[in-house]
Amino acid sequence: MSLSRGLKIVTDGLTFPNMKEKLARYLKNEFGVKPEIQVVEQSDCHLWGSFFHSGFDEALVFDIEGVGDGVSTKVS
Repeated sequence: MSLSRGLKIVTDGLTFPNMKEKLARYLKNEFGVKPEIQVVEQSDCHLWGSFFHSGFDEALVFDIEGVGDGVSTKVS
């Protein structure tokens, strides 16, 4: 079974130059895989992680932080 088969990665790092390319190069060099990579805002990662681990079908989720990717408060 190939590790890269259907492998998809979502990561934060919109404010880091070339994050997608750097991560792709690292994964190829270290593990020999070329997954599909999507880079999103850090606050979205926090919101999604909180919601999916909550076990709720519906929820109002808050992300309040100091710095992040430039967005300090978000409600979803």
